[in-house]
Amino acid sequence: MLISDALDGILARALNQTSELGARLDSYGDILTYLTTPLAVWWLFPDIVQAEKNYILAALFLYILPAFFALYKFGKLASYHTWITKFSALLMSSGVVVLLLFHEPLLFHIAVWFLALECIENIAITLIIPKQESDIHTIFHALALRRTDT
Repeated sequence: MLISDALDGILARALNQTSELGARLDSYGDILTYLTTPLAVWWLFPDIVQAEKNYILAALFLYILPAFFALYKFGKLASYHTWITKFSALLMSSGVVVLLLFHEPLLFHIAVWFLALECIENIAITLIIPKQESDIHTIFHALALRRTDT
């Protein structure tokens, strides 16, 4: 899933097939993946879920919180596709795989803490930009957008 998620964006940009709708659909697919993965893990690995429930709940909260800010301000979900979000997805996916295959939680724990940084940046971007935009790579891009809009 992670490989296809990474490749679809690369292919869309290489073929000049990017759009606001495509960015939004990509974000919706990501949200569905993030929300259904814990349910699948709970069904297949209930002992790990029990042991890691605090980190799992924190991760779910950190994924959902920025969405509420975007919904409140813009009336729709954000599709920023920040660099930190891409790195965070790679780190989280790796952490989950290591946790499930080797029962080693350290990388997953690090990923959740990194997810907190992603959450902060995404909320900050929402607060900074005056109107909903897609593909904002960093908070610095959001600040530049705000300067050009004022």
